[in-house]
Amino acid sequence: MKDRKQIELTIGLKRFYRSLKSKEKLSKKRRSKYLQHIATRAKTGGDISYENLVKQFLPINISYLLACEKSGFHIEKLAKLRIDNDGEFLVPKEFSIIDFPKESYKFIQEVTAALIFQKYQIVNIDYKNCIRADLGAQVLLDIILKDIITFFKTLRQIRSKYSQVKEINGTNFKDDGIKKLLFSVGSPAIHMDKTVHFKDIIPYKLCIHDRESHIDPIKIIEKKFKYEFSIKP
Repeated sequence: MKDRKQIELTIGLKRFYRSLKSKEKLSKKRRSKYLQHIATRAKTGGDISYENLVKQFLPINISYLLACEKSGFHIEKLAKLRIDNDGEFLVPKEFSIIDFPKESYKFIQEVTAALIFQKYQIVNIDYKNCIRADLGAQVLLDIILKDIITFFKTLRQIRSKYSQVKEINGTNFKDDGIKKLLFSVGSPAIHMDKTVHFKDIIPYKLCIHDRESHIDPIKIIEKKFKYEFSIKP
């Protein structure tokens, strides 16, 4: 009987200490988020208009695409697009910027515009009609999505009223080839950490090169070489 009481007491103490540690971790996490929130708001100088938030926090790669007048993603060109699909974006049947550039670029432009202007709270990228997607088109889309998701996370940190997009989803991966591409090196693997291993593909996470961050040029070359040979012929 005594041993049983001792065991129950020991179990109770362990639960109590685990509870304390859990509360302590939660408290530290909340404090870290709060300090990050304060620091992020301070960077805006009190101006939290959407234009200033874009200027201050939009990652450099997508920022360049939007600012460059020669770019197909220039902000004025995106603003002229008429998008009325309730946030349902159908990936082209042949998603290739080499073989079908017009359809593929238009699709990526529309997705980008809907996200930058936060037209819909939920954006679904639907592959149900897609029978082929090349790596170049998918990588371009994923680079843009990665930067925009990073920007939206910053908006949430400062609790901005402009943080309207709640979900970005990929849906209807029916074709086996499309599924293989997406779940090894594409959007689900990058943005949702849903990786599936295939015998003929070496998974490799998307690597974005930022020329503004003073990275060693030798390392940039090494990264490009590794990326180009990450898929077996």
